[in-house]
Amino acid sequence: MIKKSIFACKTYKAYLFQALGGYRSRTGLRTKAADYIRCQTAYLSKVLNEDADLSIEQAFLMSEFLGHDSEEKDFFLLLVQKGRAGSTQLSTYYEKKIQAQLEQRLDIRNRLKAQDSLSTEDQAIYYSKWYYSCIHVMVSIATLNTKAALVQHLQLPAEIISEAIDFLESRGLLVGQGGRYRIGPRHLHLANHSPYINKHHTNWRLLALHAMDTPQHNDLHYSVVVTLSKDDVIKLKSNIVDMIQENMKIVKDSKEECTLAVGIDFFQI
Repeated sequence: MIKKSIFACKTYKAYLFQALGGYRSRTGLRTKAADYIRCQTAYLSKVLNEDADLSIEQAFLMSEFLGHDSEEKDFFLLLVQKGRAGSTQLSTYYEKKIQAQLEQRLDIRNRLKAQDSLSTEDQAIYYSKWYYSCIHVMVSIATLNTKAALVQHLQLPAEIISEAIDFLESRGLLVGQGGRYRIGPRHLHLANHSPYINKHHTNWRLLALHAMDTPQHNDLHYSVVVTLSKDDVIKLKSNIVDMIQENMKIVKDSKEECTLAVGIDFFQI
């Protein structure tokens, strides 16, 4: 069984139950966890059975035992404080904090930790056409890092390729040497609130429509309409963001051999 992310759990006890093993689990994790947080195994079992609560100090140690990063630790401690709340008013207070952290986590800009954005004027140019961002990353492929190779591969006029490269190079997004180009030291990510986000998405959706008319072996197009609960909407969105983050780890360490576009649409009708 695949374990849920802590961010998909509504209570800290539900999370601990699956993290430490369910009923009749023989992993020994409960005993090790109890030793680590300095309590009896029987007491930890009472916590998991909804008959007791961890103290804040025990919760902090439990977070260490489970190997949480700082983001996971903050979220886990919020869940514990909500679980320990002795009034509806206090429980609501922590619930608002939990929802705020979930919303912040779902902001792709925060998840990918983007830095050093272009000026507003330069963003307007960069996101005006699909080929700016395409050329920006495509030069990382050894066989496509010259103007001539890009013209042939993208089937665009040489003047358009030259204009795009000149812009990217002047903004530090590309570095040229001996007629060849590589990705420069400056990076960017378009924030969800950017006025250019719709243009960026539109550029690549239109290119995706064109790709459907000329399908390639590795292409994948998927569309589905579903109904689900409001709670599961949050879970599904969180799963998608997790997938994006995991995929970016693969991309980061992958050898540059081909260029692909990824577009995900997730919206309410």
